Amino acid sequence: MHSLHQMFYHRRITRYGWVLLQALLLCSCFSGDDLKLGDKAPSFEVKTLDGKPFRFIPPFKKIHIIYFWGAWCRYCEDDFQQLNKLYVKWKKEINSPHLLVINAGQSEKRIRKFLKRMKPSFPIYIDRNIKLAHRFGIRGLPTYFITDRQGIIRHIILGWTNEEMLLNKIDKID
Repeated sequence: MHSLHQMFYHRRITRYGWVLLQALLLCSCFSGDDLKLGDKAPSFEVKTLDGKPFRFIPPFKKIHIIYFWGAWCRYCEDDFQQLNKLYVKWKKEINSPHLLVINAGQSEKRIRKFLKRMKPSFPIYIDRNIKLAHRFGIRGLPTYFITDRQGIIRHIILGWTNEEMLLNKIDKID
């Protein structure tokens, strides 16, 4: 009986050990330059899933929300719903924030499958080789970077956030 208990305990420790190891590996894959609050966001170019390029070269006349996500991320599903709602509202406003939704390193097939289910109105940008995520120092997904009109990072949110918190952070920039 004692050895049976040890066997189950060992399996549980082994399973949690693998989960911890995978999480650490994921973080090490993404962590790069570790941009901090007050840093200028780097200039970059990304393409939409359909190949249309977008160049991010601060300063801008708009606040930017740069959102990194993955199709495997359950929190990203909730974020997509609230971001879609905000995007539809912001499209009608002149000085509204600009939303950049960037997938970090997944295949086009996996992304399209996710998007078919989520049906976002906003464009989806692709960071195929995770170089951009590395430049931003991403430590996990989802991650938000909110920049002011000069391209300075004013807020970083690691993980899920609700609409109220996101809007409060944006309002603090104005």
